[in-house]
Amino acid sequence: MTERYHGRVTDKRPPSPSPTSEPEPGEAFIQRLPPAAVLGAFPDPTAVKDTAYVYRFVNAAFCEWLQRPRHEIIGHTDFELFPDEQAKERRDRDASALFSGGVPTTAEENHGPDGERWMQITRQPLLDPDGRTVALLHTARDITAAKQNREELSLFFQAVEQSASTVMITDTAGTIQYVNQKFVETTGYSRDELIGESPRVLKSGEMSPVEYQHLWETITAGREWRGEFHNRRKDGELYWESASIAPVYDETGTISHFLAIKENITERKHAEEALRAAHRQMELFLATVPSIIIAVDRHGTTTQWNHSAEQTFNIAAPQVVGRPLQQCGIVWHMTEILEEITDCLAKAHPCRLDDVWFLRPDGSEGILGITVTPLHDKEGRAAGFALLASDITQRRHLESQLQHTQKLESIGQLAAGIAHEINTPTQYVGDNARFLQDAFTELSSVLHHFRQILAEADEGPISAALLEAARTAAEQADLDFLGEEIPLAIAQSLDGIERVAQIVRAMKDFSHPGGQEKTAADLNRAIESTITVSRNEWKYVADMVTDLDPALPLVPCLPAELNQVILNLITNAAHAIADVVGADGGKGKITISTRRDGDWVEVCFADTGTGIPTEVQPKVFDPFFTTKAVGRGTGQGLAIARSVVLDKHHGEIAFTSEKGRGTTFVVRLPLDPNVHHETST
Repeated sequence: MTERYHGRVTDKRPPSPSPTSEPEPGEAFIQRLPPAAVLGAFPDPTAVKDTAYVYRFVNAAFCEWLQRPRHEIIGHTDFELFPDEQAKERRDRDASALFSGGVPTTAEENHGPDGERWMQITRQPLLDPDGRTVALLHTARDITAAKQNREELSLFFQAVEQSASTVMITDTAGTIQYVNQKFVETTGYSRDELIGESPRVLKSGEMSPVEYQHLWETITAGREWRGEFHNRRKDGELYWESASIAPVYDETGTISHFLAIKENITERKHAEEALRAAHRQMELFLATVPSIIIAVDRHGTTTQWNHSAEQTFNIAAPQVVGRPLQQCGIVWHMTEILEEITDCLAKAHPCRLDDVWFLRPDGSEGILGITVTPLHDKEGRAAGFALLASDITQRRHLESQLQHTQKLESIGQLAAGIAHEINTPTQYVGDNARFLQDAFTELSSVLHHFRQILAEADEGPISAALLEAARTAAEQADLDFLGEEIPLAIAQSLDGIERVAQIVRAMKDFSHPGGQEKTAADLNRAIESTITVSRNEWKYVADMVTDLDPALPLVPCLPAELNQVILNLITNAAHAIADVVGADGGKGKITISTRRDGDWVEVCFADTGTGIPTEVQPKVFDPFFTTKAVGRGTGQGLAIARSVVLDKHHGEIAFTSEKGRGTTFVVRLPLDPNVHHETST
């Protein structure tokens, strides 16, 4: 079997030389090689090939490497020992070595039987005295471990080069010997500009010599130094780095180098400064904001107590921060407040606490309005709550005065109507009283004559003259007429008196001053009383229709405040209808109904008035907003109604309206006096 190689035909196994012939020059040279005992003692696999690429000698290590006995190798070529592809590769390298002019060549191969071990093959051409290549000495060294070390070192070097941190190595004198690519990018210097320089080329001048001395003493003493640098780039731009500088030891345990690993923290520093600035602004805001701000963490510990809280309660922040809210020192209804806060946190949305009583430092009573806002961390977990509060004592007094003023205004507007309502029954009561006075005078004359007749009858016969006089008096008095009219006059008078009494009772109910505490009230009676006192406002323009639930339970409320709401809504309805009917004498209709809806009582005020234009509907509850002509309203009626219903009764007030068809206001009041219900109208 032959193969074409380097332009000539060779046998894979050349013919054995004749034992009687003279050896060829190469053969003679091979025979003069060191004895097998010498080559065989080499620790590395060793073999000798002749110029025909036939193995002429192998040592034990070579046999072990190929895992073949010596007789299977000697006299054979690589094509008989390896797969064709590997054999071809080895033959090419052998041929290159033979024609290298005696210069050894080296290659790495992993063509061992296991296919895993890497061997460094050195091919040394052997020359005879005439300089001719007569043989090829193969030595193989197992470099698997070394190659792995080189690969690991290469991987480590790549990791260092591609690291997001800057890496610098200096000698023990502090001279830069290595920097990675990130170091170059960060500083703006090239490697050539940095190698051989001192790291102080980067210093900004902000680190004191004492700090540098401490750094140097730390690392030369064999300890790691950690800290931050404010360094300067080549272009003069300053940047911040967090550094770790540690000694590197050689195999003798002596410090040979220093390794610095740094991280650019400029953005972090800027963020920290921005955060500090924001914190300072927040502190300034908290110190100057007029509202009370108290923050409490998830453990119930007070973490924030601003200047307004200090002023309002006369308690300094250091006395409170870090302590439970229950121990803050404020005199208020803590148990009720904590219950409200717990309920608010359970709902997981802000809640409003109105009219919270507290005792001022000067001993006077005050009122707080508090908004409780749950706080959450970045994972969305409950982190406590914040109290945003204001001392609303003065505002409540002003609101009370405003409501009182509005009530007086309403009474003033109703006064003429009430006087008219009282005047009508008073007139016919007076007329009947005068009639009864005249009738009594006439009856007195008749009675006088009857008493004379009785007196004469006791003494004897009655004179004809006396009987005639009595008869004349009776005829003049018209006793039949008086007998019919006097009972009617008395009945009419009693009815008129009852009508006046009803108006007076209604006025008394309507104008009841009320108190600060809610009482159970008959809502139907309150509506009827208000209808009565406001009758002159609506009777000329509307018919009043009531549909009041007789089974309606008593409602916890502030009666005087609620009467004002009812009056305002009735008056608004009457004015809206008056704008429709005008002076044509027609009438609209006002319908008031009550019903129970679960734990709520609902009152509806429906009118057939002008309706509210869509564009102004969002403003109807705004203070001082009105669509009425000048002199017909102050714009406070619905604003006060909303405040009374929502703020003081925790109820709801809403409306529906259609222009030209009328408006319906719905007031809902809770039957539970402690309910805190938040509703947008």
